[in-house]
Amino acid sequence: MKKRILVLIIGLCIFLGGYFAGHSMLPVAHAQITAPTITIPASWGHCLGTAPNPMGSGLLFEDDAGNLYLSDIQGNLQARYVRR
Repeated sequence: MKKRILVLIIGLCIFLGGYFAGHSMLPVAHAQITAPTITIPASWGHCLGTAPNPMGSGLLFEDDAGNLYLSDIQGNLQARYVRR
C-alpha cells in the first residue's frame, strides 16, 4: 500500500513538473521578413542571364534593338552596351 502511494506521488510530481516546465515557455512571435521588390524598366527587354561584375552578381538584359544592359541584383544600371 505504501509503495503504491509513493509511486502515485512520484508520478504526480513528475507530471506536474513537466506540465509547469512546458507551460512556462511563452510563445515567441517572429516578424515576417519580406524581400524588397526590385523593378526593372520594361525598355531593357528580356533577361539573358547572369554575369559576374566587380559589384557582385549582375543581370544581363537585351532590348529589341540588341542593346545590352548590365544591372546589379538591386536593379541599378551598371553598364549599357549599344549596338551600332
